[in-house]
Amino acid sequence: MKIGIFHGKRNRQIYNIMAKTVCDGLKAINKQYVYYDTKDECNKYQGDCDLAITFTNAASSTHNIYQKQKQTGGLYLTLYIGCISNNKIVNFDNRYQMYNWWDNPKQKLEQKYAISPNSYIYCDLLQPDYKQHCYKQQTQLRIKNWDNLLKNKNNNINSEYILIPEQRRPEGITHTKNWLQWANNTISILHTHTNRPIVIRLHPNYPKQIPKLNHKNIIFTYKTPLHKDLKKAFACCTLSSKCDIESVIRGYHTFTFNTNSIVHDITNHNISLINNPQIFDRQKWLNSISYSHWTLKEIASGQYFTYFFNQLLPYYNSLKDN
Repeated sequence: MKIGIFHGKRNRQIYNIMAKTVCDGLKAINKQYVYYDTKDECNKYQGDCDLAITFTNAASSTHNIYQKQKQTGGLYLTLYIGCISNNKIVNFDNRYQMYNWWDNPKQKLEQKYAISPNSYIYCDLLQPDYKQHCYKQQTQLRIKNWDNLLKNKNNNINSEYILIPEQRRPEGITHTKNWLQWANNTISILHTHTNRPIVIRLHPNYPKQIPKLNHKNIIFTYKTPLHKDLKKAFACCTLSSKCDIESVIRGYHTFTFNTNSIVHDITNHNISLINNPQIFDRQKWLNSISYSHWTLKEIASGQYFTYFFNQLLPYYNSLKDN
């Protein structure tokens, strides 16, 4: 198997760390690889690798690699910051401290923001359809300190509104939808089924700007911690947002339209069912995704790639055969 490591995006220190960690992990199990070290090399890639490994879901850096793997039927694996690290949900408010998420890879890491070898990395292998995340159904929780994540389930008592997180530019290479068009259409459907107010959570990573929606009486929040925006929500509806992960873990009804979302299999997709959402087995889901979260130390030692080649790859091939 020819393995390609594509390190074309370098605006964050964590990408450099993940790239080195993957190289160390493959060496640990005696796997050879080809290293594509610049964005130009990534953009010129011709699709001759059986497995392509990238470190970002930014389409600007990975679109060519993704398309070439899709055309040739090759494997596509992305490593990214974890959705959960230790016993905390990773979100906009804490990822800077947990993963040194600042745009300055040349700056020496400050000790208080150093990335721990025990930080969890999300290892996202796309299914043969090149849209959905590939993971085996598991009956055991691999990461023991995740035990209490689902303990406090919201029962939607005193719920007041529907929360919709804004996305200026939907993340991920599998996306083609325009968020504003999607939001206008979604709100129109919601208004035919519920009288609950609509709250738009403006994207906290951009200057405050009210989107031009075709609807009135919309409530907007800005730079409020997500758990506070969710506090009195009946449901959270997203096109492409990691808000759906926190919504699921905290036990809110969640509707998502991102096929590659890690919570896609345990969320609703038909907005017309807003008043009667399906309830899912969150523990079964958590057991399974614990096998897509591995620490930097586990990846560097070869432990993750041993699992990848011995268990996940045969499962992937069974999907492909079917």
